[in-house]
Amino acid sequence: MGQAENSKLLLVVHTYLEISANAANVRIISARPATKQEQRQYEADPGA
Repeated sequence: MGQAENSKLLLVVHTYLEISANAANVRIISARPATKQEQRQYEADPGA
């Protein structure tokens, strides 16, 4: 989860492939607004 520029909380599904020590490919699979329950979970523990 993370915040968009407009401060809206989003749930994003992505892949991450490290190509080298200083390069990676990130592919966004889907993104949607977080539900109220997901927002509460994120606010309780943003690092989880």
